Amino acid sequence: AFDRTISRAVLENYLSRAITMQSLLTGKGDFDDNLRMLKSMGAKFIGRSVCQWGGEADLLKNFELEKQLIPKVHQADPDIILEACIFEIVTTQVNQVPVPDWAFKALGMPVEKRNFRYEDMLFPDGRFKGQWGRNASVPDVSRPETMLWFYFLGASYIDLGIEAIQFGQM
Repeated sequence: AFDRTISRAVLENYLSRAITMQSLLTGKGDFDDNLRMLKSMGAKFIGRSVCQWGGEADLLKNFELEKQLIPKVHQADPDIILEACIFEIVTTQVNQVPVPDWAFKALGMPVEKRNFRYEDMLFPDGRFKGQWGRNASVPDVSRPETMLWFYFLGASYIDLGIEAIQFGQM
């Protein structure tokens, strides 16, 4: 066990009990059976338990499912650490996700009622546009809109009960 800081011995113990269960919390597979397996094997770190690769139109619906499933994982074992991913992809579907007031405020931006803007996340010189297919690109992390998007995702995952975040190939 640990609180705030982790000793090398405890870290190595967690790592020895790490497993990747991609999309465990987003409705892929049989959740109850997967949780039974994780508990029986003594897993302590569940990598990629939230893995949102594009498909941002489903994000808010996925948050609701994750809000229901995360407590079930922690009820089975309160020491399990869950990881979510923020990857090197945005699609035009981000245009369907509203920007919450708290995200604007946290980044010192004027609050406005609008959705995220895909075009404002892309590299100005066109690099990596369409990298992952039509309407799916690598976002430019230096752009304010991308920072807003990543902050929104990270803070939302933390608020849901996620303890680790993988930032893909940023």
